[in-house]
Amino acid sequence: MASLVPQGINVGVQFPLAVTDLATPSPRWDERRIAQRAELLAGQIGGLATHTIEGRENWEFKLWPELSREAQRRVDFALARDGLGSVCAANEPRRDRARDYQFAGEAALIDRKRACAPVFFLEQGPEVEALYTVTNPATHLDFGLSELSDQAIRIYLVGLAFAYRELTDADLRRRALEAAILLVSIRAEKGVVREADWLAYMRFLEDVAKSPRLDVAADNATFPRLNACARSWCELAEKLAAFFAAGADAAGVGNGPGMLTWLIARVTDRRDAEGDGARSWALPALLLLARHGDLGQAEFDWIIRFFRFIAIGEPIWIDPIWLPRFARVLKFRSSWKGGLERCAFHIAGSHVACSDLDADMAANILSAQGGFLEPSEQSMLLKRLDERMQQDRIALYGSQIRDVGCWSKLPDRWLKALESSLDYQLRIMPARATDPLTGVSVIEVTDIAAAHALAASILGRADEKTRLTVVLARFAANHWSYEGLQLLFRALAVALAAQDAFTVDRLLASQENDALVRSAVLEALTIRASEGLLHDPVFSSAPSYLRLDAMLVAKHLIAQYTFELDKLCEGPAR
Repeated sequence: MASLVPQGINVGVQFPLAVTDLATPSPRWDERRIAQRAELLAGQIGGLATHTIEGRENWEFKLWPELSREAQRRVDFALARDGLGSVCAANEPRRDRARDYQFAGEAALIDRKRACAPVFFLEQGPEVEALYTVTNPATHLDFGLSELSDQAIRIYLVGLAFAYRELTDADLRRRALEAAILLVSIRAEKGVVREADWLAYMRFLEDVAKSPRLDVAADNATFPRLNACARSWCELAEKLAAFFAAGADAAGVGNGPGMLTWLIARVTDRRDAEGDGARSWALPALLLLARHGDLGQAEFDWIIRFFRFIAIGEPIWIDPIWLPRFARVLKFRSSWKGGLERCAFHIAGSHVACSDLDADMAANILSAQGGFLEPSEQSMLLKRLDERMQQDRIALYGSQIRDVGCWSKLPDRWLKALESSLDYQLRIMPARATDPLTGVSVIEVTDIAAAHALAASILGRADEKTRLTVVLARFAANHWSYEGLQLLFRALAVALAAQDAFTVDRLLASQENDALVRSAVLEALTIRASEGLLHDPVFSSAPSYLRLDAMLVAKHLIAQYTFELDKLCEGPAR
């Protein structure tokens, strides 16, 4: 019988296994085994701690038979006891292709050298072949694609992005894009794209934009096979894919402002039918354009006016959700900045009615613009915030501090207060639920904001990194299912890059009783691992159980595959 735990692992080490990794109970099991399983479920599952029989460790007998087939092959792959031969065989009959596809995607994320060939993700991907000639999806079957879960869509898009990046044949790369276009378009509900699908597709386009460019001959269509749907139901997704994969000329818009003009025209055409649905697909696409460097100050001014992000009047109106997202990457015109400054600092002689709440919001927007501001303007914002915190708990201002930390060195007392707050919250937080992938029962907004502020301070080159790294890793582990942790992982990656290999090894070794803390550190390392996480130097002489942690990281990366709307610390200073 295969052993789950490599020899030499100490008793008490935790492993990244979840309740969902256990096999479905069978009514034919004997009473003793059912009782043992119930004991297991009532135990420490959630970063499973080793279980003992008569005081001795015995994973073989007690746990391995209870693992699902998927969990068993993840363990075998992580410990290099088995490859992907049976999974990668494209012509082999499959009883559950979706699970094979996810396993192949996880393997590609952590070990590209041992992954399936990139063409696997086309051959075993979504069944879209029959959709090429559809002109009206309302009168055709969708072949079950609309019934797929959000997670299944993310899995497919992860695989298609991998295929597009790794393939060298231009036609195969084009097919990867076409599959993604058809998949996200056919799932539109009454012509309105589903938000979860659309954000995953924006993340897909973000990955496409970072990959080698798709060459398109002059005067040729980018996707000639999509002519039928590009004129009707998949026009939006097709145009964006052409822009980010092959360039503005291939998309027929000339440049970034041309793409903005085209998108605004589509919003105007479809606003009556879609209502707020038009904003849900237009604004993420425009934000991606801004982050990609295709829009400038003039385009930002147009976006503000079209979507009414700011209205300087009686009283002032400031959009609290979308305006900061754009302000981090695009510069305000002086007229907008001047109005916000008059409100934030209550400048004498201003004719703008601005309450204290409005002034705080204006200051937050200016903080998001921090990388574009002059040092004197940054200093005024820092001083204003410091004065407001004198008589209150600093951690309560985490949402205001987090943008400031990206472009200014935070005072030591702010850092100490934020760290103490997170330490306290970690000590009093209820125990994790059983599933480490969805294990947090309560997430307090102030806690998340304080963690973001601490992470921003690392990205803003805070002097003290080692201690803050541990705090952030523990916090990320306790909020593993929360989607807003990307800033923490980027900050951890920066902090770990500044430390030598011995320090990173020591950090991981010190967390042998907490699988999720180790996994948070490893996820940060994926940002620098070009060949996949398992090829990072940290694995060269590390304990074998870290390879099991890597599998949890891969599952988490796929589960969190979505466009990051609040991508903090991304402005010109970064």
